[in-house]
Amino acid sequence: QVCTYNAVKVVPLRSLDRHRLHITLTSYISDGGADNENNGSAQKALTPAQVAEKESFLPMMPPDDSVRWLRIGDSLVDICPRGLAELQDLLLPRKQQHRSFGNDLNAFNSKEYERYILKIHPSIITGAKNGDGLVQLTFLEGATDKDLLRGMFHAYTAHDFMKNNDSKNASSGSNVSNKVC
Repeated sequence: QVCTYNAVKVVPLRSLDRHRLHITLTSYISDGGADNENNGSAQKALTPAQVAEKESFLPMMPPDDSVRWLRIGDSLVDICPRGLAELQDLLLPRKQQHRSFGNDLNAFNSKEYERYILKIHPSIITGAKNGDGLVQLTFLEGATDKDLLRGMFHAYTAHDFMKNNDSKNASSGSNVSNKVC
């Protein structure tokens, strides 16, 4: 198993599994990549070789901390227990202007929305002491590779926001942490 562990670090794979994507997104966001996109400076993601160096393979242990705060593939019933109204609130428009479909499912045009649903539970609600909170991410039928990357990026950005917001509130003594992305 030691040989396998060392081999993983030497082989720079060009595909992303959950752990490699975690390494890439965590590094990109912590280095300010999400903020730099908005101000015009170019932030580069890790190369496959850099990801391979950081990759870990220890049997029987989760490879990263996302297992604590990220749940992928929860059912719509778990994500939207209050029904259609809650689902509509969670759909993310692809464009700035979209119309509400209310209770009329025939008026729903899936092309107007992202192909994933993201629900954020801040740590103040979940009771998590480390600021992690919980992010539920479910991909809809027809989601593409691009949708998977967008959804994961959005989940990691929301998690980073929660952690930073939680630490700011803790240092200022504020208990209000209901703002989310």
